[in-house]
Amino acid sequence: LTPNTSYYFRTRAQNSSGTTIGSNIESFTSRPRTPFETWQVNEFQANATDNAIAGPNADPNNDGTVNLSKYGHGIAPYDSACEGLPVVSTTDTNAVITYTRDQSATDVTYTIEQLNGDAWVTVPNVTEQYVALTADPARPWVDPVRVIASIPRNTDTSGNDQAPDPASFYRLVLSLQQTP
Repeated sequence: LTPNTSYYFRTRAQNSSGTTIGSNIESFTSRPRTPFETWQVNEFQANATDNAIAGPNADPNNDGTVNLSKYGHGIAPYDSACEGLPVVSTTDTNAVITYTRDQSATDVTYTIEQLNGDAWVTVPNVTEQYVALTADPARPWVDPVRVIASIPRNTDTSGNDQAPDPASFYRLVLSLQQTP
């Protein structure tokens, strides 16, 4: 069905006792495409509804990066370079995760988590800076921005200039909001 379009129908039932035709014409409006579905149509065209190729967990070029990550980071699905994926660095006082975010991907939630024992927990005090990026004219549906996420870390106060102890592990989790 075409998204965000009104459709009209009349029901008809048939069995061994005969045929019944509903007298009332009913209508409904299909829902609009989600941003992810729009991305699927733009990127995969005829294969947009094939979950094995265009689904969020599919990896159509077998480079180890699934479509959800490429969508959220503004990467073309068949691009194996994957520029824009998270890169972690440190300063004297912060762990820094730098990545590209597609601002058109409004149905994606980006969460930085830290390993705490055996469980991943959301980091509450992340400071984010945004740097505008030039969009690819061949992919006008992507609106990229560079995100520089700073996370305060434990620093060495002993004066020995040692690495934080214990080591900290972080990850960036992308979650796709599901439509009803």
